[in-house]
Amino acid sequence: MDLNLIRVFTTIYECKSISEAAKILHVTQPSISYALRKIWG
Repeated sequence: MDLNLIRVFTTIYECKSISEAAKILHVTQPSISYALRKIWG
């Protein structure tokens, strides 16, 4: 698994918000959604 995907997952978990995680990681919400699909897919 890509370490960036782990970083996305842990940031979402800590923030409890996809939009907040996107802001913290300086990416768009669709990028976060794509990463989640890669994690669960």
